[in-house]
Amino acid sequence: MFKNLFSKELKKKLTDLNSQYDGLVQVLDNMNKENSGKQSREDLEKFPFLKWIALNDLVDIRRKANRFLTYLYFESILKKGGRFSKHFHPDLIESTEVVKGRIIDRADLSTGPEGRIYCQHEVMHFAYGQVHDIEALDDGTHINVIFK
Repeated sequence: MFKNLFSKELKKKLTDLNSQYDGLVQVLDNMNKENSGKQSREDLEKFPFLKWIALNDLVDIRRKANRFLTYLYFESILKKGGRFSKHFHPDLIESTEVVKGRIIDRADLSTGPEGRIYCQHEVMHFAYGQVHDIEALDDGTHINVIFK
């Protein structure tokens, strides 16, 4: 009986773990599309804490401890050409700080036809539902992102 109970508990834990993994894989697949569309809080919460995840060959992401209790906090390192393709967050405001390197937001044409460039120490802000399409212009670009 003990063995059977242990097997049921273990099976449930493995099923839950597989479900979490499948959810993260779906989010990563969507983020790699040319027009990845909606990325909700629920999607971003599928990232595990303090584990580097390769979005693709050019972008690595790590979820860190929340800020101010509920603000999601991520850091990313991008190689030149690494990008978070066209997407939006329907239920979050995003603030992205360029820690190192340069980023271009190809969806923001306010400063020119190619997009708006952000340099080290500058911060991008995206309102609920605001489409953005950011790409690293330098190898080793490092960004910190807070979602409110």
